[in-house]
Amino acid sequence: MSGAVWSRDKERATEFASGMKTDQVIIKGAAQNLAPPFGGFGDSGFGRENGRFCIEDLLTFQSLHGAS
Repeated sequence: MSGAVWSRDKERATEFASGMKTDQVIIKGAAQNLAPPFGGFGDSGFGRENGRFCIEDLLTFQSLHGAS
């Protein structure tokens, strides 16, 4: 899911965009960068595409203490 914010005040637009419940926000028609991870947010989906976050969403982490 993506969103867009338009405002004469870039700082205000950035602050508003930071509070949006979406994974990508385009501010004032900026060019979209397709390299960062994107995917579902909340109940709209699971996982990410692109980048290391795509892989990390599929991993289960484990800590071993005193194993050596």
